[in-house]
Amino acid sequence: MEWIDIFKDLYAGTVGGVAGIIAGHPLDTIKVRMQTQSHTSKRSSVVQSFQSIARTEGIRGFYKGMVSPIVSNAPINAAVFAIYGQTSRLLSSGETLSPGQQFLAGAMSGLAQVIFSAPAELVKIQMQVDTHARHKSSFECARRILKKHGLSRGLYHGWQLTVLRDVPAFGSYFFTYELAKEYLSDDAMPTTMTLLLAGGIAGSMSWVLTQPIDVVKTLAQSQRFEEHLTTRTLIKHHLRLEGPQFLTKGFTATVLRAFPVSAVTFLVYERTMEYLNIPDADNTLHMM
Repeated sequence: MEWIDIFKDLYAGTVGGVAGIIAGHPLDTIKVRMQTQSHTSKRSSVVQSFQSIARTEGIRGFYKGMVSPIVSNAPINAAVFAIYGQTSRLLSSGETLSPGQQFLAGAMSGLAQVIFSAPAELVKIQMQVDTHARHKSSFECARRILKKHGLSRGLYHGWQLTVLRDVPAFGSYFFTYELAKEYLSDDAMPTTMTLLLAGGIAGSMSWVLTQPIDVVKTLAQSQRFEEHLTTRTLIKHHLRLEGPQFLTKGFTATVLRAFPVSAVTFLVYERTMEYLNIPDADNTLHMM
């Protein structure tokens, strides 16, 4: 692929990714609040969580931590596109990728982008659970964590859980999107509705498969650094207090967020590629 094509892929992916982040961040904040809710509190519904944030923090409360995923969107997409494209070429040998190859190429791209997504998500989550406004901005939050705790114990805390979530998530995401788009297109050029449905289905499926590990990751990355529990201790602690159902916390918000985010992301990506006059727009883009 020529450098100009790589640049256009990155540009379209970044535009689509940012559109998806803006569309889904309020529900992402609700998801994180529900996943980190104390076991002593009655489990809130999506509507109750929405009302609580709106009442106590206003509209700005829904967009806490949004800067972090937006800033990391470009390098994440760069890693996703480069690895997915190269892996696809190596696996396909000029032929159409099989479903298994699509999954593998997607999984490899998911692994590659963790270097950017792990610290970005940690900062985002720290901001989203910060109901007392300890951090004025995502940048201040990241700076404070880095200064006090360093990289490995600070910004990259929980990166292993990000790997365990994103490798299967990206694999199923790529595979499901291509399968749904092919099924819904009926041998015709995909319509706007087809792209929206295929993207939404792909996003929802990937999150359904990875919901339990996402809950554990959120709990791990939302802890105060002075009170860090190991992942094993954290799981045992919540199993003892809440039972296995703690792994489903925030599931409704997760799925409600995943559909519109992925639908908007894929649609904007595909249409941006068309605008840039790139005929082969079969790469995909960042879903979170």
